[in-house]
Amino acid sequence: MKKFSLILFISIFTTVVSAQSKLKFDELINSSGMELFIPEGFSETDIIENRDQAYNYAVINETSKIEIRYKIIAYDSILAAMDKEVPMFKNGQMLATVSNLSNGHVKEFQEFPLNAVKDEFGADWGASQSVKLACEFGKGYKYCMINTIHKDGIADAYIFYLCDDIKLLLAKMEEENNQLFHTLKFKKNPEKVIKYYKIPNPDPYPGSDDFRIYVQNRVLYIRKSNKKITSASILITDFMGNKIDFKTTENEVSFYDKLPMGKYNVKIVYGENKISRIVEIL
Repeated sequence: MKKFSLILFISIFTTVVSAQSKLKFDELINSSGMELFIPEGFSETDIIENRDQAYNYAVINETSKIEIRYKIIAYDSILAAMDKEVPMFKNGQMLATVSNLSNGHVKEFQEFPLNAVKDEFGADWGASQSVKLACEFGKGYKYCMINTIHKDGIADAYIFYLCDDIKLLLAKMEEENNQLFHTLKFKKNPEKVIKYYKIPNPDPYPGSDDFRIYVQNRVLYIRKSNKKITSASILITDFMGNKIDFKTTENEVSFYDKLPMGKYNVKIVYGENKISRIVEIL
């Protein structure tokens, strides 16, 4: 049976309604079990601060005047629970995004067929909509195609294609061996990734980041980007009380070796404060 192309799906149904570093973005991609393909002719460009839509990374093709902006929302335990318990949670996020970029001119977006989005993007759900830009985010461009892909309990990704000519954009997407449409997707067989464990930061100073713990391929990471993680005392033990040795970098603690499956107790002492979290490695 011929493969159903989501590019064809968009071509038929799309109605035109008139600074993170690459390193940090790569870390976000890896922790979300995704992979990025930069299309030929595109190069990194600056992130433009705006009040409409935050994003993590961007590339541009100066010749065709097409810019791609990426936004990944990695689920912590709270978002994962909402994704599971709130009907149409992901749809609501997509509607809000479209509304922000079009000054409230929202038309029904087109959901991708489930078998196609799973086959082409490794995702559990996806959708697309094109809007005539009416916002600070779109300054310098006329239109934006918004594609979103969703992996249950793991992450949402938004890919924003900014351009002046939607027909030209679609033609570029249909070119043979062009990664423009499939520039970001979930790995079909990713390393085991456990959602972020978010620990409220006991630091009394405003603007401080929370501690975040995540597990990938049985390696545990603790991150706190606002200040050096080494300013906190960290103790990790297994359920027998055995201390686990770890290595440190400026903003991260991780282990030398893959940990056996099981539960671990992570204790963080920061100034006068003590916090702990049970982390399970599957």
